[in-house]
Amino acid sequence: MTDHAEWDFPNTATPPGSAPYYVARFSPPRQRDALARWLAWFAHIDAIAARANDPGVARLKLDWWREEVGHMLGNSARHPLARALSPQVASAWQVEQMQRALHAVEQRILKRQPATLEQFHRQCADQHASRLRLLCDTDDAGLAEHIETMGTYLATIQRLQQLATDLRDDYLSLPADKLAEQQLTAEQLRCAEALPQLAELAQQLIASAGPCDSAYLKSLGRHQALQPALRCAAQSLRLARLMQRQRFALNRRRSELTPLGLLWSARRMR
Repeated sequence: MTDHAEWDFPNTATPPGSAPYYVARFSPPRQRDALARWLAWFAHIDAIAARANDPGVARLKLDWWREEVGHMLGNSARHPLARALSPQVASAWQVEQMQRALHAVEQRILKRQPATLEQFHRQCADQHASRLRLLCDTDDAGLAEHIETMGTYLATIQRLQQLATDLRDDYLSLPADKLAEQQLTAEQLRCAEALPQLAELAQQLIASAGPCDSAYLKSLGRHQALQPALRCAAQSLRLARLMQRQRFALNRRRSELTPLGLLWSARRMR
């Protein structure tokens, strides 16, 4: 066993049956440990936001990680997970994407609601396209455009999925201008299980996120570098269809894909 074995696949961030597990499991064996380490880092920084009882303390932790990612490029990292990831961090663009991911977590800690659809898309891209770029390990400009689209789509679906939970934490992650168009308030969203205006808004947001339907994802299958992103996008597409059948209802059991559904999505993107 290596010093970094605890972060190898499968680790605590990629337990069998989970969405991250299938992202790594259906990748070539030589890539699985690297993917599992990135997924562990994503889970680690997300946990900072999830446990942010004191926003000031949480932001200090993010500031520490902002410094730490620079050490990773120089192979002088201090945190055990950062040391495990250091062999994968060889270029400045990777540090840039890690900083971008940290910025997105900070926006969540601060509960920054996007004022416009444009700001919403920017937040969504920062949130997930940064992570997909790291998982795919590519700085190819042509592929980056597709990754930005898939990242925006993933974050849009995630925000709709987590809307009820976020509202309980006094965080409204959907664009204010589009909520106003539908005459929706946070109080209405908290009180009602199903709202026709929310279903309409959700469909608009999904459509505006990009062409991440089955045909689009299949057309990208020839790009081997995009395989981790394609598996993530396929999972989100399946989740979007589930929420659509439920009319994007709130205040009920959270929409989740079953392990079988995740397995099927992963196999289709091989």
